[in-house]
Amino acid sequence: MNTEPLSLVQDDDLRRKNTQHNACAPISKLPDELLSEIFLLLADLCPLKSWFTINLICERWRNVAVGTCSLWSKPPTYHHDLTVLMLERSKGADLHIHLSNIDSNATTTAIMGQVERIQSLSVMQPTELLESFFDILRTSPHRAARLESIRIHGPEDLDGASDLVPAISFRQLPRLCSLELSRVKFDWEVLPLPALTNLFLEEVEPYTKIPVFQLLERLSQMSYLENLKLTSTLFSPSGLGHIPSSLTTVALPHLSSLEIPYIDHQQLEVILSRMKLPRLRLLQIVIEYDDYSSLKTAISSTLMNGDFGACDVLVVTSDWLRLIPSTEDALAAIMSVGLEATFIHNSSYSWNVSVATKFLPDLSDKILSRVTQLVLHDMFPSDRLRHVFASHLPCLESIAVEDLAIRPLVNLLNTHTQHVPDTSIGIPFSNLKNITFDQRKCDQETWEEVLNCFRLRRNSGAPIQRLCLNKFVWPNNGVLASLNDLGIAVDHRVGPSYTWHAQD
Repeated sequence: MNTEPLSLVQDDDLRRKNTQHNACAPISKLPDELLSEIFLLLADLCPLKSWFTINLICERWRNVAVGTCSLWSKPPTYHHDLTVLMLERSKGADLHIHLSNIDSNATTTAIMGQVERIQSLSVMQPTELLESFFDILRTSPHRAARLESIRIHGPEDLDGASDLVPAISFRQLPRLCSLELSRVKFDWEVLPLPALTNLFLEEVEPYTKIPVFQLLERLSQMSYLENLKLTSTLFSPSGLGHIPSSLTTVALPHLSSLEIPYIDHQQLEVILSRMKLPRLRLLQIVIEYDDYSSLKTAISSTLMNGDFGACDVLVVTSDWLRLIPSTEDALAAIMSVGLEATFIHNSSYSWNVSVATKFLPDLSDKILSRVTQLVLHDMFPSDRLRHVFASHLPCLESIAVEDLAIRPLVNLLNTHTQHVPDTSIGIPFSNLKNITFDQRKCDQETWEEVLNCFRLRRNSGAPIQRLCLNKFVWPNNGVLASLNDLGIAVDHRVGPSYTWHAQD
């Protein structure tokens, strides 16, 4: 008996029932406009292969997806046919293009055919495409009138990148607000660009070096800047150059982040001291020499006059220190708010600790008096650094230590109490209430030292109230009982300012 016609009827009946069921689902009652917004949100949160299937669910979803032009505005240039399809479906929507040297010539040609619609262009390991793009900017800049953002990241070897970023007139791009160049040759004559809000120049090699004062003059004409990153390769090593009498201050009222690593201390001091940055919230610098006396006043003044009032956490490691708000990730690779000073020296770890010891007291007392939390990571405070902490952090309430033996922390807490056990006068961190340990081990002998330290602080009028631990240093019942007798709450949780969490 031939059952094929029956199977076809059953399959058709099943599809019809599924369609009827889908039509009754709550999401099917949403208007097309709202469904379109959901699809756009999904595309922002998920990779292409995850959200692309939404146009295969049902006929209505497909029609809504295909009709949402901006849903197709980020074509995957690694797949030529899909790129062409998405360019077609995006119709007149602004395009966001990411290209690399692995993309085919056919794909880059198709992209350049839509240059009038490109809003943001990111190019990794530039190829012939970039030369074609710059030819368009030179000859017909009006064709790129929608362009708002350009990111160009060149090869590791700059010797092979002699003409990647020629002296074209970016000024003819009326909507350009973000320019990011990395590992490319650069002609600084393209500056100033008054409309820019973001300027990142990282590891760029200028055709000619620029005296720091000439760069400041150009930046003074870019008052809309919000984020600025400069590189030491921009500046002339021969000196600061002529100081124009008119250049007393460079007012950048909207600048919120300034990254200037690996710049000569004298040049860095000039940049910081001449800039007026009332909204600055992020400052990243590098200290490479023992003598940075010229920077002291400039750094403190920048912090005092900027928007760093919420910075209440001091993070100190063997390589850098940070001053951040408690909402920041203390050990994140990237920070968005605060001060980061990196110490670089080829000799030894002790040099970095020595510089940190000198650097902290140079910050104004008003800045350090805001610090309520201290995070120590991967470093052993010297006697002098312990005294710096004790003398300059009067409002400290919490200390967290990670990858650091507990005994140095005990020494830190005993910095002054060992000399004046009977009075609260001179006790370091008299407001200290919370301590977090995130170590790999703590033996019984060390726990006895910790308990003696806590007893001394309680008897001196500065008791510890809360101790947060991970499972590796969780004490035995006897130690827990002693901690309870001292009125110290013990748990696995850490404070909201720290991103590491002890394991249950």
